Amino acid sequence: RVAKTTGISDEEIRTNLTDYGVPRRERPILREVTYAELKSGRVEVGGKEIPVSPLSSLKQAREIAGTLKKWIDDKKFFLTQTVEGLSTDQVFQPMRQITAAPVAKDLMTREVVTAKPSDSITSAAKIFSKQNFDHLPIVDEKGKLVGIVTSWDIAVAVGTGKRRLSEILTSKVIVASENEPIDAIARKLETHGISGVPVVSTGGELRGILTSEDISKLIGRRRR
Repeated sequence: RVAKTTGISDEEIRTNLTDYGVPRRERPILREVTYAELKSGRVEVGGKEIPVSPLSSLKQAREIAGTLKKWIDDKKFFLTQTVEGLSTDQVFQPMRQITAAPVAKDLMTREVVTAKPSDSITSAAKIFSKQNFDHLPIVDEKGKLVGIVTSWDIAVAVGTGKRRLSEILTSKVIVASENEPIDAIARKLETHGISGVPVVSTGGELRGILTSEDISKLIGRRRR
């Protein structure tokens, strides 16, 4: 009864997916996931499903504990006093990162023009004609990203008689996190053959947009 009233479901257990492939002390957080998602064997990151598996097993942990207990009982494994303690006189300093690698939030455009799924194709066409960009993020009433539309999508929609952005938006959007390294985003753009990505928070709220042109300008400044 106590377990029933105090326990929580797998959907209520949340944690962050961290990218340990980035050589920085502060690893970028890709997104927040639930334990239920992790147990399912697949999670979605940036519009792509990725297989996941546990690094440990409760069954194997119990088997190891049982084997260790038997070794102790059979006097094949002995617990001893501390052999050598850690030094308390020397102060160890963490390694310093000489140059911090730029991340999405350092380079992204924060003031982003957006639209709603219910907006008309005509209104979006007017936005593209007045603004110098090729990507129009589509957000819901809470500011969460629900899709994206490009200038090419609008051109095709006008020619085929579509009326609302909900009819043409791409819902599986390749995105970047605020702390994702620029180098990783550049590889993402190349892999998916796209010219820009919306930058979102762990909760899916739109924070900005980053384009291949922004990255090219950064590379140009590095070479000077």
